[in-house]
Amino acid sequence: MKNSIIIILAALVVLSVSSGCGKLKKPTTANITVVCSPLPGKTVDVSNLKAELHGTATYDNLKYHFDVKGTAASSTGTMKEIAPGRYFLVVWKDLDASSTFSKDDIFGFYPTALDLAAGDEKNLTVQMYIVE
Repeated sequence: MKNSIIIILAALVVLSVSSGCGKLKKPTTANITVVCSPLPGKTVDVSNLKAELHGTATYDNLKYHFDVKGTAASSTGTMKEIAPGRYFLVVWKDLDASSTFSKDDIFGFYPTALDLAAGDEKNLTVQMYIVE
C-alpha cells in the first residue's frame, strides 16, 4: 500500500511538471525589420548601412545596433529580441569614418518614436539621403 501511494504521488508530480511543457511562451521581446531606399529622385548608395536604436531623440543614448545590407538601391536589416520600450531609429553610413554624423555621410531616420511592446513585429521603411 505504501509503495502504491509513492507511485501515485510520483505520477502526479510528473504530470503537473510536464503539463506546462507544450504551452507557448508569451513573448518578452520585440523585433523590427528596416528597409532602406534613397529619397525619391535621389541617387544614394544604401548598401552596407548601420541601424541604431537610441533611447533619446538626440541619438546620444545607443541601446541596440544592427547591419542593414543589400544593394545600392535597397537594403534590409532585422533586429530581434529588443526589450520593450521607447526607441528612436537612425540609419547611416559613416563615409568619412568620423563616428559622427557629418557632411557627405548617408543618413536616414524613422520620423516618430518607436514604442515597442513585447511581441511586436514592426516593418519599417527609412528613406536615405546625403548629409549636406
